[in-house]
Amino acid sequence: LFSHFFTYKFKTPIRKNLGIFVLFYIIFFASFDILNQYFFAVIETNGSSMYPTVKNHEVILVNKWAIRSGINQDDIVYFNAPTKEGGVYVKRIVGMPPDFYDKKNSLQNKNSTNKLELKSDGIYVNSRKILQDYLRPSVEPGFPDYEQISLNLNYDNYFVLGDNRRFSLDSRDFGPIKRQDIIGKYWMKIR
Repeated sequence: LFSHFFTYKFKTPIRKNLGIFVLFYIIFFASFDILNQYFFAVIETNGSSMYPTVKNHEVILVNKWAIRSGINQDDIVYFNAPTKEGGVYVKRIVGMPPDFYDKKNSLQNKNSTNKLELKSDGIYVNSRKILQDYLRPSVEPGFPDYEQISLNLNYDNYFVLGDNRRFSLDSRDFGPIKRQDIIGKYWMKIR
């Protein structure tokens, strides 16, 4: 397809340079589109639910490829909002499916669960308190009585919370999210 383009004898240097510029433009934007669709996304945050980790109107690079290698507790993820308004949310994973595997066929046991509890003194997974060292000192690691929850997370459920808990719409409001809704992991701040 392009062999004719490179062997064509341009009549003037302007046409030759214009042809090279157009080819470069097509290759650049096609590559950018492929990278954006499968590997990375550039997202501007809206809101203070992850403050101070992610601030309002920061532009963030999201690594879509990273979720293929697994999602871990404390990962900051971007996901399709499960609310009527739609959009994309950024939150931290605090509860996730169990890591039990069936030895025979190495598939995740879909009947296993992790028990997640939001208590007055913190977050517990399977009766083990998890460390929340990412919280600002002014944010209480526990939850008031009306927000205390106890639930089982099964094979495809992730419980997400914002770091700025008082101003966060998260799994306390809309429940656990599904893995298929996760777009990618926070990678770096661009601006």
